[in-house]
Amino acid sequence: MKNDLETMRHSAAHLLAAAVKNLFPKTSLGIGPTIIDGFYYDFDSNHKFSEDDFKKIEREIWNLKAQKLPFIKIKKSIYAAQAFTEKEAEPYKAKIISDLKNQGEKSVTFYKTGDFIDLCKGPHVKHSGLVGEIKLLSVAGAYWQGDEKNKMLQRIYGTAWTTKDDLKS
Repeated sequence: MKNDLETMRHSAAHLLAAAVKNLFPKTSLGIGPTIIDGFYYDFDSNHKFSEDDFKKIEREIWNLKAQKLPFIKIKKSIYAAQAFTEKEAEPYKAKIISDLKNQGEKSVTFYKTGDFIDLCKGPHVKHSGLVGEIKLLSVAGAYWQGDEKNKMLQRIYGTAWTTKDDLKS
């Protein structure tokens, strides 16, 4: 079970992905886990992300936070999940679902936040307004599933803390 800070950071990663999809709709999503002191999310986009994009992305995250959008858990059969990710043109999510199917999974969960829906086990905070202070930190390349034979994705790193003081320290 994740602790409160980890859960908040995981939710922050979802807001990052939602913001990027709102601003750059043709972007495909990789994964977005928590890491020590923060989170990241991997993206496949024709747009080359740079630190110059961070203010615009952070503004969109703050917009999503201000709406206090609930994180709604949705369970789908593996087949419905495959169909959904194919319809949404999310090849990396489709690959994850295919791998889970091959491991014998019969269903998966998604989380819906506003119009954004992402494959995820969770947990999340109750609503987007409970995600604390977020700061995007850097962007780097990362091979899909850590394999140099796979496509290089763009990884945006961020951090999230409960208060502004915590973020500053």
